[in-house]
Amino acid sequence: MMKKQIVFVLLVSQILGNNVFGQAESFLTKEHTDYKISANPMPYRLFIPLNYEVNKKYPVVLFLHGAGERGSNNTSQLTANKGATIWTETNYQLKHPCFVIAPQCANNKQWVNASWSEGRSNQKTTPISEQLSLALSILDSLCKEYKIDLSRIYITGISMGGYGTWDAITRFPDKFAAAIPICGGGDSSRVHLIKNVPIRCFHSSDDPIVPVKGTRDMVKAINALGPNNRGEFYTEFTDKGHGCWNAAYSDSTVIDWLFHAKPVTINSSWACNITTIGGTIITKYNDSSTEENQDKIFDNLKNTKFLTNHDSTWVQFTTKNNSLFKISKFTIISGNDSPERDPKQIILKGSRDGKTWTIIDTEKITFNSRNQAVEYNINPALPYNNFKIEMCSPSATIMQLAEVKLFGIKMAAK
Repeated sequence: MMKKQIVFVLLVSQILGNNVFGQAESFLTKEHTDYKISANPMPYRLFIPLNYEVNKKYPVVLFLHGAGERGSNNTSQLTANKGATIWTETNYQLKHPCFVIAPQCANNKQWVNASWSEGRSNQKTTPISEQLSLALSILDSLCKEYKIDLSRIYITGISMGGYGTWDAITRFPDKFAAAIPICGGGDSSRVHLIKNVPIRCFHSSDDPIVPVKGTRDMVKAINALGPNNRGEFYTEFTDKGHGCWNAAYSDSTVIDWLFHAKPVTINSSWACNITTIGGTIITKYNDSSTEENQDKIFDNLKNTKFLTNHDSTWVQFTTKNNSLFKISKFTIISGNDSPERDPKQIILKGSRDGKTWTIIDTEKITFNSRNQAVEYNINPALPYNNFKIEMCSPSATIMQLAEVKLFGIKMAAK
């Protein structure tokens, strides 16, 4: 009879989603002191992999909590959300057995000494914080104590911990195999150091605490590093406020991605994204708000857009230093709403002097969904340093487009 009761309790626990291996009680309660950093110990919780084998190496996930979980109770960082416990649920542990480390930041301290409302940090003027140093010291000590695979150290964090995640990977890019920063911000001038680090990041455009610009700036800087196999690595919600980590951690594909992430490769021989290299943007009509101006068409963010109160317009892009590029492809992305505002035709032109224009390609446009990317492969006879995108929608009084991306091969001047 006792065996039946135990089985029944386990079944009820799984049905309710209260997986016994995902509870705070399954974490060891510990604290760590490193007198080289601070005389004050840091409390933390440690999860040892399900069915741990002492002769086998395991990956580890370091979770950095948000500001609301600071303190010394060594519990809040586990119970406030699934940032630490999601990795310990039985279904994931059976597929991806791993250690999980969840340190707790002290009251009135931060993982990164930066203002959250600014959406960015500056590593040139701000040294690594005491609290992040202690968290990394915990990680290093456990790597010596347990069988941890040093090539599979992962980090993720939310809000204040999102800042901490960006800060940790840009300060120590060779330490982490992959990262998931959520609703944070970082130092965009340092992203060249993480060009090979697999990243999945999340933010919501209606976040009232940490401005979405923080993540957008990091994403834009990463995209500007050059052609790569990173793919779509940024998810921007529109209605999750400052709690988009709930949606991010609830996506099983995100969990699985972390353990299979491979280093990013930069392919310098492939056609580069001309519009990320930089240049001068000119537009025929600029009567939209500053939030939806012509710069948004080249910012590498599909959730922003260019909008004009006209049924036709053009946007011109002059390459940096007037470098010549032979176009191989261009991509356009539809706006996030109001399909009646989509352009119906786009003409791409090239010029060597910005005065005499040659048509490179003409396309009639039909988008089937919002934020849809449509690609056109082309092969013009000549390279150009000026590109003009003419668009029209005769039946509309307002026209919008989220993004234009120009890809090409840099050519020697003749």
